[in-house]
Amino acid sequence: MKPTKQEVKYDIVFLGLGLEGERFLAPYYWHLPTIACLDYDHEQRLFLKNLKYETRELTFWEEGGRITRLATIQHLHDLKNRCQNLGLDCGFNATDLLLVFFCDQNADACKRLFTTHTADLPDEHIPGSEATSLYIAAVCRLIKPFRRVDLGSPAEVQESVSSAIIILRLWKRVLELKKIPLHSKPGAKSDPSKRGKFLTNGCYTTAEILFAAATIYQLAMFLHFKELGPSANSL
Repeated sequence: MKPTKQEVKYDIVFLGLGLEGERFLAPYYWHLPTIACLDYDHEQRLFLKNLKYETRELTFWEEGGRITRLATIQHLHDLKNRCQNLGLDCGFNATDLLLVFFCDQNADACKRLFTTHTADLPDEHIPGSEATSLYIAAVCRLIKPFRRVDLGSPAEVQESVSSAIIILRLWKRVLELKKIPLHSKPGAKSDPSKRGKFLTNGCYTTAEILFAAATIYQLAMFLHFKELGPSANSL
């Protein structure tokens, strides 16, 4: 959470990473910091919606005014058909790939789609799907420590969330440097030139909060419960 003026006024102490421009900190309202992890399950559904939105083209790279690396749900449609023809199990079904406009995405669909298995398959079977594979891998690495309490050591948890946020930050920065529009404009559904090339603001901000929460949690456990060792790393 961001420090409020009232918290600063009453000298509330915050735990953070000590980085310039840091936005999300954990306040000490008592002996331990209060860490807001938000809803990671909702976040993975937002990631799935972003992949399906008709008003966005998740562009990882453009060259000569042409998109050369695009993360798209079409790659997963193609993958499903390819795996079906080869007699392979892709791990998800056709319903998982549909965009539900008037309700949230199915959490079970997210669990089936955002896996290392799904991230690896397009590289092998669908030419030009590198961005889709990277997108799925980033989401998987960000969400996995929250979904799996037995993921591994504190170092493995930190490596997972850190690699995910680095991918998202570098992706965003590349688009900014190339002056490619991040967000959609009115009429984007019918006009491709108005489509956003990056995640929605809410999805990206929540990703940053999840990364901060996971990292500050590791720091808090080391500061206050270091005698427990690696056994206390679960989020």
